[in-house]
Amino acid sequence: MNLISIRRYICLLLLTMILMSSAMPSSFAQSSPKKSILVLNSYHKDYKWSDNIVEGITASFAPNARNIDLQVEYMDTHRISDNNYIYQLFETYKYKFNGKKFDAIIASDDPAFDFLLKYHDQLFPNTPIVFCGVNYFTESMLVDQNLITGVVEGQDIKSTLDIALKLHPNTKNIYVINDNTMTGNSIGKTLQEAIPLFKDRVNFISLEEYDMEQIKEKVAHLPSDSLVLFLIFFQDVSGHKFSYADSISQISASSTVPIYGVWDFSLGDGIVGGMLSSGYYQGELAANLAQRILRGEKPSDIPIIKESPNHYMFDSIQMKRFNIKPSDLPQESIIINDTYSGKKQVLVLNSYHSGMTWTDNVIAGIKSILNANTNTDVYYEFMDTKQNSGPEYIPKLYEIYKYKFKNKHFDAVITSDDDAYNFLLKYGREILPNIPIVFCGVNYFQESSLADNHLITGIIEVLDVQKTIEVALKLQPIVRNVVVINDRSVTGQENKKLLTDVIPRFPAINFTFYEDMNISEIQDRVAKLPNDTIILLLSFNKDKSNNIFSYEESIRIIAEKSAVPIYSVWDFYMKRGIVGGMLSSGYYQGETAASILLRILDGEKPQDIPVVKQSPNKYMFDYQYLIKYNIDQSLLPVDSIIMNRPDSNNEKYFILGLVVLLILLSTISLVQRKRAKDQMKVLKTPDYLTGLLNRGTGLTFLQQKIDDAAKNNNKLTIIFVDVNHLKMVNDTYGHQEGDKLIQAASRLLLKGIRRSDGVCRFGGDEFLFILPDCNLTKAMEIWTKIEGFIDVYNTEQHHKYLLSLSQGFAEYDPENPISVDALIKKADTEMYIAKRLYKVRLDSDNST
Repeated sequence: MNLISIRRYICLLLLTMILMSSAMPSSFAQSSPKKSILVLNSYHKDYKWSDNIVEGITASFAPNARNIDLQVEYMDTHRISDNNYIYQLFETYKYKFNGKKFDAIIASDDPAFDFLLKYHDQLFPNTPIVFCGVNYFTESMLVDQNLITGVVEGQDIKSTLDIALKLHPNTKNIYVINDNTMTGNSIGKTLQEAIPLFKDRVNFISLEEYDMEQIKEKVAHLPSDSLVLFLIFFQDVSGHKFSYADSISQISASSTVPIYGVWDFSLGDGIVGGMLSSGYYQGELAANLAQRILRGEKPSDIPIIKESPNHYMFDSIQMKRFNIKPSDLPQESIIINDTYSGKKQVLVLNSYHSGMTWTDNVIAGIKSILNANTNTDVYYEFMDTKQNSGPEYIPKLYEIYKYKFKNKHFDAVITSDDDAYNFLLKYGREILPNIPIVFCGVNYFQESSLADNHLITGIIEVLDVQKTIEVALKLQPIVRNVVVINDRSVTGQENKKLLTDVIPRFPAINFTFYEDMNISEIQDRVAKLPNDTIILLLSFNKDKSNNIFSYEESIRIIAEKSAVPIYSVWDFYMKRGIVGGMLSSGYYQGETAASILLRILDGEKPQDIPVVKQSPNKYMFDYQYLIKYNIDQSLLPVDSIIMNRPDSNNEKYFILGLVVLLILLSTISLVQRKRAKDQMKVLKTPDYLTGLLNRGTGLTFLQQKIDDAAKNNNKLTIIFVDVNHLKMVNDTYGHQEGDKLIQAASRLLLKGIRRSDGVCRFGGDEFLFILPDCNLTKAMEIWTKIEGFIDVYNTEQHHKYLLSLSQGFAEYDPENPISVDALIKKADTEMYIAKRLYKVRLDSDNST
C-alpha cells in the first residue's frame, strides 16, 4: 500500500471521529470552545474532485477533531450555474446562515470563490476566507480584501508531456481531447502556452470538433507512434454530457495507444497518469492555512500559494497494458492499483466478524479451494454487522470502503451472507465497478436483484427444516412434542416462516414455540421437558430483556440445562450441544463460492454460471450426544458426517494407510501424524454436486501421491475423463437432467475405485481419476471394468440417451518425473484424441 493510500485510510477513520464528535458527551470534549468552519463547495457530493477536496480538509483537521465543528455546503454549480440560480443561492444562504458565526470559511473551486467575492460582506461579514482549487486567480481579485488567502490550482501540462515522451520516445503525434466548458477553455489556454516548448518534437492534433462516438472511432485506429492527452470532457459538440469517469473510461476502452492526463480524478478510469492536480492536496493545504488563521495569524499575512501541489501519479493497470516499467517512472511517483505479486486479486467481504463460527467456516471452505491455487492473493474484510446493527453504520462503512478500495484493483469478489451481498448490490458499482461478484450464504435471494447485474452469481443458502425434523423423529420414534426455540429478530421471523410451512406435514406432532422469553426462563423449562420431547433450536441471539448472545453462547446455555436432545439447521451449533440434523454448512457454502470464482478467473462470464439454488447441506451429528441420548447410529442416513467421534486405532490406521504406505507405527513421527490428519481433511472435502473431491483438493491429493510415488519409486497413473453429449442433454432436456448425467457418471467411476485411489470433479463435465501404485496396463484394466459398469447402466436404465465417457491415460514414472500440470496435460491430450475417435465412430454408425 503506497503512502497516499495509507494516509487516506487513516483520514477516513479520523473523519468518522469528526462526524461522531458532535454526539459525544460533554465529558469527552476538551475545555477550549469549538471552532466553526464552513466549507463552501462549488459542486455536488459524490463528484470525485469535490470529495477529494473535502477528504483533504478533513485529514488536516483530524488531529484536532473534537474542537472543530465542520459544516460542508454544496452549491451544485456543475449541474446548474445561471445567474438566477446563483442569486437564489444567495437568498437561501442569507436565510440559512442568519445569525450564524463561522470562524473561517474554505471555498473550493472558482464558483464558490467568485460567489464569496461578490456576497462575502452581506453573508459572512468579517469572516476569514481560504480558497483552493481556483484556476482563474489574479492578484487584482484581492485588492482591498484583507481577509482572504488560499491555494491556486495549476495544471503542469509540461511535466505530463515530458514524462509521456520519455516513456514513449518514438511519439510523433499527440491527440488532444478537451471540451468547450469554462474549465475546458481555461485548461486549453494552459496547453497553448506549453505547445511551443515541444514544437520540434511532436505534432499536436485537436479533437475538439469531434463528438464522443467520433472520438472513440478515432482513437481506436491511431498509429503506434501516437499518444492521447486527455484534459477535460464533460460535454461533446453534440451536447451529450458525461461524468468524469464515464468519458475517460469510454475513450480508454476504445484507445489503442496510451492516454495521459492532468487531473487525478481521471486516474483509475483509463489514463496512464502524468503530473496530476489533486483535489486532496488542494483541500489539505487550504485547511492548513485555515488552522494558521484559527491560531491567530491574519489572512493578509499568509501569502497566496501559487505553486499547485501536483504529483506524479500512475495507474498500474494501464502501465501493464502498455508495457511501462515502474523503474522508468520518476522516483517520487505514486502508483495506484499496484498488486506487486502479479497474481489475481480476490476480495472476500464477510458480513460478520472474524471469530464467529459461521464466518470462520465460510472462510475455511474458501481457503480449501483458493489455497491450492497459487495464482491468487486473497484479502479478507469483515463488516461486523452482527455487532453493529444501527442504521447509520452501513453508510459509514460505505465511506470507509469507498476510499479504502479507491486505489485497489480486484479481479473478483466473494461476499458471505446477506448483509455483504445487499451492501454490494447498493454500493458495488461505485466502490468496485465492473468487478465480478460471487455470493454465498444468502438466505433472502430474489431473481429480480440480478436483472441489471450481469457480473453477479453465487450460491443460495436454503435451510432444510423438514429433513431435520424427519431425521429426529426417525432416530427417536417416541417423540410427540417439538419445542422450537427461536427469537424475534429478522432472522428468527424468517426461520419461523419456513417452519410454519413445514408444520402441517407432521400432523401427529405438537409444536410449541419458546420465543418471547428470557434465557433463564428457557433454561428452567428445558430442564423439565419429558422424554417424548425434542428441542429444535433455530436462532436465539436476543432474549425478552434484550440481552445479546452469540450463537455459541446461546447453545451452550440451553444445552447445559436441557433434559432432552436438541436438533438444529446450522452447523455452527455442532460440537456445542446439538445432536445434529440436516445442517446448512458455512464450509460448503464457502467452498462452492470459491469453486465458482475460479471458473470466473479462468475466463467464464458470471452471467453464464447459473446461481446454485440447491444448498449444499449435509446430515451432521455429534457422536458424544448420540451416545448421551442412546441414539442408534445404524438409523443415521447413509451419507451422514459424524463429528466428535473419539479416535480408534482401526480408524487411525486406515487413514494412515491412505497417506503413508508401509510405514511401521512405532516409527511414525509427530510430523508424519500431522500429515496424515491433513490428508484426512483433504480426502473429506467433497464437490457439492457429486460428492467427489473438488478440483483443488483433488490436485492436492495428486501432488501428495506423486510425492509418495517418487519417494517409494512406484508408478502412478491418472485418467482424464470427459462426459460425452452433456451439452446436448442440457440443451434438450434441461440443466437438471445434465446434473443427473454428471452424478450418474461419478457414481460409475466410484464403482471402480480402489481404497488407495481418488476421483475428483475437475471441471463442469470433466473428472480426474488418480491411481497410486498403478502402471498404465493396470489402469487400463480398471477402466475396462468401469466400461462394463457403463454398459450395464445403459442396459438397465431407461433414458432417451446413452451415457458414455471419453478418457485419456497418463503414467507417472519416477525414473522420468514430470510436473502435475504436465501429467494432466498429457492425459487431457489423450482424452481429446479418444473423444475425436468416438465422434468419428458415431458419425460412421449414423451414416450407415
